[in-house]
Amino acid sequence: SLTLILFVVFQFLVNSPLASMVCDLLQIDPITPEKTQLKCPPRHDKDELGRLAEAANALLHSINEKAIARERINEELEERVSLRTQELSKANEEILALNDMLKEENLRMGAELEITRKIQQMVLPKPAELEDIVDLDIACFMQPASEVGGDYYDILRHDDRIKIGIGDVTGHGLESGGLM
Repeated sequence: SLTLILFVVFQFLVNSPLASMVCDLLQIDPITPEKTQLKCPPRHDKDELGRLAEAANALLHSINEKAIARERINEELEERVSLRTQELSKANEEILALNDMLKEENLRMGAELEITRKIQQMVLPKPAELEDIVDLDIACFMQPASEVGGDYYDILRHDDRIKIGIGDVTGHGLESGGLM
């Protein structure tokens, strides 16, 4: 009979409040645990069950503070990402504008190179001019290192004499081709 009395007292004082706390813990939404506080069983605010409820509530409060801090950090991060995206978008626009300018400059330079190449070809002796020189057996060829070059040759007949001129301007490209 004493065992039964001790069992009933233990059930009423410890097991039932503990089961109620476990039931309350199971009701906490794991997605938003910070919105719930664990109720301390009546008459247990000074014993182990009361301290357990306090510890659980302190833990829930800490979770709430961490969730608020995480939300603030996420907002700051999103703001930084937004600002960085705007900066990158602006930089991309500048790059596209510079790319368009480079394309225009390339077209202009290409046209200048083509004109210089044609002028250079016009200055060199033509096969018909060389064939007109009697007793001359010569072959000439010029291959520039780039679109135009600084090499030059000419063959002239003057007073029954043949004069051969060969020149090389230092470098290659538009500047040396124009100088040639």
